[in-house]
Amino acid sequence: MIRWLRVVLPPWWAVILAGFLYTLFQSALLGLEWYFDLPLFGLMDTEKEVPALVMGQFAFGYAVYRVWAFHPALRPGYFQWLCGTPWSSVKPLPLGPLHLVWQDVILLALWAGLSWPRAGLQSLNVFQVFLFTYLSLLGLPHFVTGQKSWAYAVAFGVGVMALVARNPWLCFGAASVTYVAAFLGLRASLASFPWEGTPLFSRFQRRMQQELKSKESAGQNPGPNQGTLGWPFDHLGPPHLDLTGFDRRDRLLAGLLLGWWFYVFYSLARSADSDWYGAHVCYSIFLVLGIAFRVAIYCNGYLPPLSLLGRLGHGRPIIPGYDQVFIAPLLALAVGAAVPLVPWATGLDPLIAVPSAVVLTTWILLLMGPSLQTWRLTGYHRITPGVMTTTQMR
Repeated sequence: MIRWLRVVLPPWWAVILAGFLYTLFQSALLGLEWYFDLPLFGLMDTEKEVPALVMGQFAFGYAVYRVWAFHPALRPGYFQWLCGTPWSSVKPLPLGPLHLVWQDVILLALWAGLSWPRAGLQSLNVFQVFLFTYLSLLGLPHFVTGQKSWAYAVAFGVGVMALVARNPWLCFGAASVTYVAAFLGLRASLASFPWEGTPLFSRFQRRMQQELKSKESAGQNPGPNQGTLGWPFDHLGPPHLDLTGFDRRDRLLAGLLLGWWFYVFYSLARSADSDWYGAHVCYSIFLVLGIAFRVAIYCNGYLPPLSLLGRLGHGRPIIPGYDQVFIAPLLALAVGAAVPLVPWATGLDPLIAVPSAVVLTTWILLLMGPSLQTWRLTGYHRITPGVMTTTQMR
């Protein structure tokens, strides 16, 4: 039995640590029940979610382990070793399966059973926590390894799971559909191993290899400037932030996905008294961070040809060749300013208005020109050392 479970069982130190923490938690509760002369397992009759939450933490850790320890795209050493073998997707992965197996069901049922005396039906949350975490993490490598459509499908499906989380049956139904998408994406991803034609994974792999080589360099600290030429040569070349693997379709879907997840979280957190205020605050934070990120990416190291005083002195308050980069942030800011007015003027539910504004804001910030490459190569600016720019050649 142990050998059968060992296929997906975490390392022994992790199992022993989890057992110790669980024993410590239960011992503390049993001690309190004995001290206050309470019935056995009766200390938390009205707060059954507490022991369920504790066991949910173990399910979360196990889900992270199941994806991180078995996916070759997330482990550079495993990936390199697998590239040197005759492995193909028709064979099982050497370190263990990435898809769910019966051993997972047995382990999760065991954890749910350990919390059942105190949590009752709340112990089934162990399965929900595991599936939510497992599917979320499994969808991320799909995007990097070229299976973007399946990655977006999993991301939208996980949102449906969160939206119906209070109904276990609906949640498990949504999880089943999402798992089918994740499994099909996994099979397609492994079939294209070693993902040589995938730009995103190629860059990710190069970074991992650089880190491995840095660790192998005895007594050398490569520092933060490894792989750069220094200023101004880096700025004269292609953009640092290479978004060739994030095309227009990805940006459109990213906007829809952010709006969908904002709708999900808002639906779960809204209340009759403060739903609009909370939604507006969250959207305002998102708007400020999005605008700040876009301006920082475009303007860090690329300053206007004239300072503010120079503009006023020469009678050129607006320099179109440079100020074009502020059109998208200003338009996004206009959308944010209109958000409070739309429900008031039209009666539209903020639950619909605010996520729609999130989608529109994301599209403006990600899709509206000029492109980063066009701006850096043809923009009317002067190149200066940025905040995180290397000023010396190595």
